Amino acid sequence: RLKAENAGLKEELAQFINNWETLDWDAVRTLVYLSQHERAHAHEIAGAYQIHIQIAESYLSYLAQGGFVHAPLNGEPRYGLALKGRRYLRERGLHK
Repeated sequence: RLKAENAGLKEELAQFINNWETLDWDAVRTLVYLSQHERAHAHEIAGAYQIHIQIAESYLSYLAQGGFVHAPLNGEPRYGLALKGRRYLRERGLHK
């Protein structure tokens, strides 16, 4: 009984956390770009949205720290969309 109650409370807490997390438009656009491309370089995102590459790198770093994107693997400078990023977009109707 306690395990079931604990699981219910964890689920409730997760819903509050998901609703609390908000991202600004450039961060959301970065997630949208990654949802449309399997993996991407910062310069590709910067070019697509006509922003400076350092801004794109900053958003990617922030999103990686938050678990929204996967950081580059094995020296590969490409980022990918993480499950949390997909869920964030889906909950807002921005990703199918």
